[in-house]
Amino acid sequence: MGYDYEIQYRQGNENLAADGLSRLYGAQLLTLAIITISLDLLVSIKHSWTQDPTIQQLIQTLSIGQLHPKYL
Repeated sequence: MGYDYEIQYRQGNENLAADGLSRLYGAQLLTLAIITISLDLLVSIKHSWTQDPTIQQLIQTLSIGQLHPKYL
């Protein structure tokens, strides 16, 4: 079972798809990366916070309005 496609070279401004992707910067790239994160992965990350005493201490410190010196 093979793929049925043909590779076509398009030079410079004729290659609009590649041009559009190559012009993403900063916040646009971050948004693109964030929306591709799996929801299951995010749930796993949040769950891991409950298992980490260092993160729990940081969350408690921040929740009462104190700034942690390491993150000033």
